[in-house]
Amino acid sequence: MRDSMIFYSSFYKALSRLPDEERLQGYDAITSYALTGTMPEGISDIVAGYMDIIIPLIDASNANNDRM
Repeated sequence: MRDSMIFYSSFYKALSRLPDEERLQGYDAITSYALTGTMPEGISDIVAGYMDIIIPLIDASNANNDRM
């Protein structure tokens, strides 16, 4: 488990357009994946679609931080 993560403003901008329930799922999915490498179960298809775009950014950020 990681101790920290980078949260890009683009994540906030994308999720801010979602209804409350899906926005919370998105925040939970981002933090869970960034810190533990796992996705929470039961996320909506919309959030899963956002995560398909966000996961490569998280992976690249984590790889860059691992090199430091």
